[in-house]
Amino acid sequence: MGDTDEYEQYISDETLKDMVWNSVKHCTKCYNCKPGNSVMVLGKQFDEVCHSWLMMKNPDADTLNCAKKIVIMRKQAIADMGV
Repeated sequence: MGDTDEYEQYISDETLKDMVWNSVKHCTKCYNCKPGNSVMVLGKQFDEVCHSWLMMKNPDADTLNCAKKIVIMRKQAIADMGV
């Protein structure tokens, strides 16, 4: 597990995209990032997004496993590139 092609294939999965898109945190105008930012997340545009744009509150087991796999695979892809 961990090569760059495997990572790219995994992050293109629709279930994963839905999980990430559902975790995008929108700006609540707390003055930290007011009025929020526009960001592109896995090919989808989001407006008025908090500066800490990804938040998974109380993730279920599937969501947590997806997040862990993304981190492990991304770390390996970076290591493979020599960065």
